[in-house]
Amino acid sequence: MTQYSEPQFAPAQEARPAEVAKVVRVMGTKATVELHPSAACAGCQAVHVCLLGSDMVRRAAVNDPIGVRVGDSVEIALRPNALLKASFIMYIVPLIALFGGLLLGQHLAPHLGRGLSPEVAAMVFGLGFLVLAFLCIRRLSGRLERSGNYTPVITRVLGQVESDLCATEVSPGKKDG
Repeated sequence: MTQYSEPQFAPAQEARPAEVAKVVRVMGTKATVELHPSAACAGCQAVHVCLLGSDMVRRAAVNDPIGVRVGDSVEIALRPNALLKASFIMYIVPLIALFGGLLLGQHLAPHLGRGLSPEVAAMVFGLGFLVLAFLCIRRLSGRLERSGNYTPVITRVLGQVESDLCATEVSPGKKDG
């Protein structure tokens, strides 16, 4: 049996919380895994949005620093604070932009024209700033994705599970097809 080495994280950078997944594709230092619903999914209101399709399985691209094989059962996790930072960027930044735009629009309304009510100016500025925030986040998302800090990482191999017929292993220089 092949020995797998653990990824080297400093104790303060250990990735958590972890989920168990099955490797269905390997391509160099990247892998595609299938995640089945966990116990936490049972109580979640968004389970039908997250787990699209009748098979109730999610697929995710993950970093593979330890060299897994198709069919391995693995533990995956996000780096520390990645979920918190991503949530802040996706939810709090747009809210700050919305409220900032509302306040700015209401404050500038008297200076923009006599017929413009503060409520209308607040609405226009608020929605404008909200759209601008989402456009900035979209532009920033590519850079964040390339950094790898927001991509799940395989932290350890739990064992070998039976492979599906559709599972594939791809060498780094070849494309599957």
